[in-house]
Amino acid sequence: LVNLLAKLKEHWTLLVVSHDASELVEIADRCWTINHGRMDAVTPADMQQRLAQTTS
Repeated sequence: LVNLLAKLKEHWTLLVVSHDASELVEIADRCWTINHGRMDAVTPADMQQRLAQTTS
């Protein structure tokens, strides 16, 4: 699925919602999190760092 999305984003603007950010963060240009109803912008690099902290 990630490979397909990576190819599609070459020609299209995509908005993908997932409960598992680790699936998509590698191909994301922008990321947002929703926490207690609040939406926050996060860079893909920061998202990867957050994910690494929660899995270690």
